[in-house]
Amino acid sequence: MKDSYDVNSGDGGEREGGSPSPPPPPSSTEHRRSLTGVLNVGFADDELNYGTSDATGGREELSLQRADVKPKKVTQMIGTFAAALAHLGIGTIIGFSGVTIPQLTDQESPNFSLTEFQATLFSSVIHLGACLGCVVGGVPHAFIGHRWSLLVALPGSLVAWLVLFFSRVPWLLIFARGFMGFTMGVTCLSASNYVKEFAHKDLKPSLLAALDALRQSGFLVVYALGYKGHLSWRYIAIICGTLTTVVPFVFFLFLPNAPRWLILRGRMDEAERSLQFYRGRDYDSHGELMKIRHKLERRRDSVTMTDQLRNMRDPVLLRFVVIFAILHFVSQFTGEVVISAYIVPLFQLAHASFPYSDAIIVGAMRVLATLVYFLEVQRVGRKRLVISSFLICGLSLGILAISFYDQNRDEIFSDYEVIPIVTIAIFSFFSNIGFPVLNLVDVELLPDTAKATGLAILYGTYYFGGFIATLTYPTMIASIGPSSTFWVYCVFNIIVVVIDYADLPETRGKTAEEIITKEREDDISKKGALPSY
Repeated sequence: MKDSYDVNSGDGGEREGGSPSPPPPPSSTEHRRSLTGVLNVGFADDELNYGTSDATGGREELSLQRADVKPKKVTQMIGTFAAALAHLGIGTIIGFSGVTIPQLTDQESPNFSLTEFQATLFSSVIHLGACLGCVVGGVPHAFIGHRWSLLVALPGSLVAWLVLFFSRVPWLLIFARGFMGFTMGVTCLSASNYVKEFAHKDLKPSLLAALDALRQSGFLVVYALGYKGHLSWRYIAIICGTLTTVVPFVFFLFLPNAPRWLILRGRMDEAERSLQFYRGRDYDSHGELMKIRHKLERRRDSVTMTDQLRNMRDPVLLRFVVIFAILHFVSQFTGEVVISAYIVPLFQLAHASFPYSDAIIVGAMRVLATLVYFLEVQRVGRKRLVISSFLICGLSLGILAISFYDQNRDEIFSDYEVIPIVTIAIFSFFSNIGFPVLNLVDVELLPDTAKATGLAILYGTYYFGGFIATLTYPTMIASIGPSSTFWVYCVFNIIVVVIDYADLPETRGKTAEEIITKEREDDISKKGALPSY
C-alpha cells in the first residue's frame, strides 16, 4: 500500500584501493521535481552538502568526526509520546463499553437507555469500523503519509467522542462508536508505522514497547474513570476524547513527516531534515538516509499495493498469510476481546462484590503483562511464548467455566469472590503476552515485498473477528449459559496453540527471507521424495 517512488543511486564514494572517485556528472546533481511537485535535489552517494567546500576529503573527514556520535533520544521519545497517546485512545475506545454499559442499559435513566441488542452493537461496532479503517484507510495513507493520516484521524475521533457526549438518540451513539472504530483502525496502523520509520534501530524495540504499554494503559484509565459509576459515561467520553486526541494532535502539528515516506515521495531534502530532527545535527543523518534509500531502491517491485498483492502469489508466502488470517480470526474467540468489552457486566454475572474494583485490577494486569513481554520476548522463542501463554489462558477460562457451573451447586468452590478475579486477572495477563507475540511474528514472517498489504489484510481479519466475537457474546450467554460460553472460549485457546505448533515456524533471530527460502526448499524436498509412477 505504498505509493511508487523515484530516487537516484550513486556509485559508492571511493574506488577500490582507496583513491577518490571522480566527481559525478552534472546530470546526477541537477534539480528535479518529486512526485508531489516539490523541488528536490538528487544526491549521489559521494556527495554531502554540509557547508564544506571539499567535495571528497571534506566529507570523509566529517564522516570520521561523526562516526561515533550517537543519535539523540529526547526527540525520538517526544515523537513516541505523541504516537503513544494516540494508542492510549485505542485502549479507551475498546474498554469504554466495559464500564459504561451498566449505566447505558439502566432502564431508570432519566434520559434514555439502550436495549440489550443496542448495547451489543454499541460494544461490537467499533471492531467493524476498525476493520474498514485498516483496509480502506490504507489507500489514502500511501499518499498522505503516517503523520497526516493521524492529523486527519485524530480530529475525526474527537468528533465521534463529542457526538457520544451530546447524543440523546441511541442509534446516534452506535453510529459514533462505529466511526470511532474507523479512526481507531487508521490510528493503529499510522502511529505504529510512524514510530517504526523514525526510530533508530537501537531504540526501536523500547519505543514500540511504549506504544503497547500506553495502549493497555488506556483500558486502565477508562476502567478507573468508570469506578463504581460515580462519573457519568458522558464525562468519561469527553475526558477520554480530549486526552487522547487533542494533545497528540498538537504534538503532530510540530513533528516532521516520517523519513522513509518522504524518501518514497522523492523529497530527499525533507527526509534529511526529518532525520536530523530525530537524530540531532551532530549525527550522520545523511549516511543513514543513503542506507534507507538504497534499501528502498532494491524493492522497486514491492512499492504499490498491486505489486505486493502480486508478490503474495508465492505459494509459501500465500500459505503463511492464509494461516495468519485464520489465526487472527480464531484468536478473537479466545475471550480477550469480550472480557475487555464486557468487564464489569462479566464480574456482575459472576456475583462479584466489587466489579468496578476488579476491573481496575484486570486493567493493571494488562499493563504489567506488556512490561513482562518486553523483557522476555528477546530471550524466549516466539513459539514457546505463544503456546505457553494461550495454554494458561485456556486453563484459566476452564476454571472460570467450572466456577460458573458450580455457582448454584456449591460442590467445588466455596469462595466465589476469589475465583472470577483470579482467573480473569491471570487470563488478561497471559493473553496480553500471547497477542503481542502473535503480532510480532506477523511482522517478522512477512517479507518487505508484501508486508504493508499483508498486515492490512491481517489487521482487517483480526478486527472483523473481534466484531463477530463481541456481537455474539450476549447471545451465547443467554442461550447456552456462561459456563458453556467460556468452555467454548477455552477450546479456541487450544486451537490457537495447535495451529501455532503445527504450522508456524520459529522467527526469533531469523529474517523473513531466510524462513521463506527454507520453507520453499522443504517443499521441494518433500515433492522430490514422493515416488514417481
